[in-house]
Amino acid sequence: MAETTVNQSNNGQYRTTVPKDIGDIFKLDGKKLKWSRGSAKDKFEVQIVDE
Repeated sequence: MAETTVNQSNNGQYRTTVPKDIGDIFKLDGKKLKWSRGSAKDKFEVQIVDE
C-alpha cells in the first residue's frame, strides 16, 4: 500500500499526488476522476470516469 501526504493550497483546495505505479497501471495521465465518500467515515473512493 502506498502512502502520500495531503496539503492544502492557498485557495483552500486539498492536493495530493498519485504514486507512479498506480498512475501507470491505470494510465491516469489526462484522465478525469470522481471522488466520493466511502462506506466508512474514514474512507473514500476514486473512480476513473474518463476511459
